[in-house]
Amino acid sequence: MLSKAIICSLLLCLLSGSTLAVPVAGLVPSASIIAPEPSFADNPAWPEAGEFSWEWPVPGFQYLSASFADPYYLTHTGIDIVGRSAGLILGAPIYAVDSGEVIFAGWSPSSGYCAIVETDTEISGHRVITRYMHMSALALTSRDFGTRIDTWRILGYVGSTGNSSGPHLHLDVNARDIHGALPQRHAIDPMLFFAHLYVPMQP
Repeated sequence: MLSKAIICSLLLCLLSGSTLAVPVAGLVPSASIIAPEPSFADNPAWPEAGEFSWEWPVPGFQYLSASFADPYYLTHTGIDIVGRSAGLILGAPIYAVDSGEVIFAGWSPSSGYCAIVETDTEISGHRVITRYMHMSALALTSRDFGTRIDTWRILGYVGSTGNSSGPHLHLDVNARDIHGALPQRHAIDPMLFFAHLYVPMQP
């Protein structure tokens, strides 16, 4: 009978998609239990670095205070864009990184003032969606819902609204299956679309 520790390890292995060697009586020491590969629906073919070249959303402020899947934040699904020094970015205009359709602009308790744009970028039958969070103010209104915008359209201004520890732009990117019945989304590292730029962590 497997111990609780081994069972917990197996569950973690399956959730993470990693390989785990399990010392169980009756199995050779080199035997391992391998979690099944995720299906295409769970893990579309993400872009290669450099495949797309989006425009940077806050020109002149090209530092990160937190990266995608930053271990400090556990479930961080985007990037946090800041200036070289804290606070300098406050009020800077936020531009659309790609053309597309506005699907939300308003207030969220966790995101503060935010805008969501379904871009014209498509990956393996998945439409790419961008979300801009924690703005001090929006440049969009409810009348912009469903309208098309071009790259470099001002969406709002950098702030620290919602669940935020200081002025920054949180940008996250998701892929939505445009062929499925449900709008299932998958988080993607935004930096895959900015591989042509040098974006260091804030010093």
